[in-house]
Amino acid sequence: MESSARAVAAFGAKTGIADVDPNSNTYAEKMGDLNKQLVQAESDRIQFQSFLAPINNPESLPQIRNNLVVQALTQKLAETESQLAQSRAIYGPNHVEVRKLQNQVNELRSQLKAQSTAIVSELWTNYRAAKAREALLNGEVKSATTDLAILTQYNVLKREAQADRELYDKLYAKIKEAGIAAASKSSNIRIVSQARVLDHPTRPRRALNILAAIVIGLIGGVTLAFVKDRLQDRIQTADEIRDSIGSPSVMVVPAIQPGHNEIDIWTGKRTYLNLNGKNGGDHIRPNCFLLQRPNSPESEAVHALRTMLFVSQTEDPPKIVLITSSLPGEGKTTLANNLAIALAKHGKTCLVDADLRMPAVAASFNLFPSVGLEHYLQGSATLDQVMFASRDVNNLTIIPSALPVEHTNYLLTGGPVRSLMVRLRDRFDFVVIDTPPILLYADGLAVSTLVDGVVLVGRAGQTPRGAMRRSMELLGMMKSAPILSVVLNAVDEPHGYGAYSY
Repeated sequence: MESSARAVAAFGAKTGIADVDPNSNTYAEKMGDLNKQLVQAESDRIQFQSFLAPINNPESLPQIRNNLVVQALTQKLAETESQLAQSRAIYGPNHVEVRKLQNQVNELRSQLKAQSTAIVSELWTNYRAAKAREALLNGEVKSATTDLAILTQYNVLKREAQADRELYDKLYAKIKEAGIAAASKSSNIRIVSQARVLDHPTRPRRALNILAAIVIGLIGGVTLAFVKDRLQDRIQTADEIRDSIGSPSVMVVPAIQPGHNEIDIWTGKRTYLNLNGKNGGDHIRPNCFLLQRPNSPESEAVHALRTMLFVSQTEDPPKIVLITSSLPGEGKTTLANNLAIALAKHGKTCLVDADLRMPAVAASFNLFPSVGLEHYLQGSATLDQVMFASRDVNNLTIIPSALPVEHTNYLLTGGPVRSLMVRLRDRFDFVVIDTPPILLYADGLAVSTLVDGVVLVGRAGQTPRGAMRRSMELLGMMKSAPILSVVLNAVDEPHGYGAYSY
């Protein structure tokens, strides 16, 4: 407290500031008034300066145009010039009356010029006065700013001294109160009655808490089960597909995992087979597991699908089958590849990659063609040029797509694709066509009307029920070929399924 008080006194003696009211705002008001005056002076100086800028016609100044004397002289000059013109036309240029009027015109013009000169001179005087006033106000503002800064510093020191004084007073008062409390020995506290010791604790009530927890757990579990059932909109089993879309024919393909292994039935040794990557990269292409794992559960599922599609229907078996799905990533291309491999064992088979937006069939069979289906449909290649025999599978011919193509819908709805179906039907025993997802693109819907049957692929745990129902509705609206089967792909079968030998 004493140190802060000495600092205030020393600063006041050094700057010559007397003790002032901290709530006083005289300096602030003075500064605000000076700023207003400075702004007004700057405005007046700029205005006069704009008036006095170099001009060709001083009469255009508003001070000259609006001057009453100038207006009266101008009007009188106009009248005199009119009379002069009339007299000159009547009497000629040398008549006495004409000369008199000419002298009056000259005199009026001289007066107008003198009046304009006086107004301009007054503007110059006002400009110099505004400029001088602006310079003086600038000096006053700088001086007031310096004084205000000094006063602010003084007020800060004064507030610190006042805060230290208040803290000292509070501490001193507490010391006095503590001394008084220590000196006082009297007490007015007395015991009215003794507290009763309870026989058992009031809380926690264990039995009630356990019963409430059991009831709440049961209710919460049942509620959570109903909520989860409502929110879980993904198809998990074949029964859910039958309940959702009413399709009686549902095939199941077990899930395929990278690094899947199986047991060789002759040697009893476990073999490890991995998914192939495209060009050695990390991208996993559609898997031809029928070649890699012919005895695996997924391979047996594809054989069962082939039997159901082409063998069980003895009266009019389909020849051209379209493989599609509702959404991307549901395994339609993998199913198309392996179904074509299975069919190639029983006749000449053609696998057509009609997914022109994201072709993947060629890479699955290690083909890297420069021409594909899109070139044939555009008329830039023949059918033989876009047909490639598989090096790994006998009786299998592949019509790939070379590169992704945008706006492909018109290619799959014209005459070339109809002609392609007719020619493939004549040259092959079986034709499998892979198309884009039908909920995103109309390509598959367009081709579905040109084939003998449609296989709709869904993925367990991924395909929504609504997407499957909408796909069936779209195929029905397009009057597509019959839906031969719905395939539920990537189903998690019990451990050990298919890992035995007959």
